[in-house]
Amino acid sequence: MGKVFEDYLSDIQKDMVSICLEYANYKVDKVLVYASNENNVISSDCFFEINHSIVKKSKLKEIDSALYDTSAQRQIACLKALTNDIKEIAALCRDNNQPVPTEIRLFYDVQTKKAGANYQYDPVVAKTKNGISEDVVNDWIEEERSKLKVGS
Repeated sequence: MGKVFEDYLSDIQKDMVSICLEYANYKVDKVLVYASNENNVISSDCFFEINHSIVKKSKLKEIDSALYDTSAQRQIACLKALTNDIKEIAALCRDNNQPVPTEIRLFYDVQTKKAGANYQYDPVVAKTKNGISEDVVNDWIEEERSKLKVGS
């Protein structure tokens, strides 16, 4: 039996996680990926859990400057690759008469190899105070930090 829609979608999501793992030099406990495709605006971001702390991609170097390269070129390359994957997901959905998600939140636990995804199909970014995806990402980061504090 050939691949079906879900298989192709899963492959793209795995690529998104792999891009972020590579960016973090494979030295993180969890990867969290944000993807937004709303009102013809695509945006993405990623952040990580390392040693029970949530770390933005731009702050990895503060943990270990020898281990992580957070140069502007690397950050741009990471986001560009994620953006390409978001476009692929939109095309895949359209080609298969499926709704295009406005938001995807991916997570991957490196130790357990457990992965998951949450999708939204209604506007998310447009409902924020400033109408920018960065607000959504920052709220998600704070949610994840709160979960870690509760679990301590």
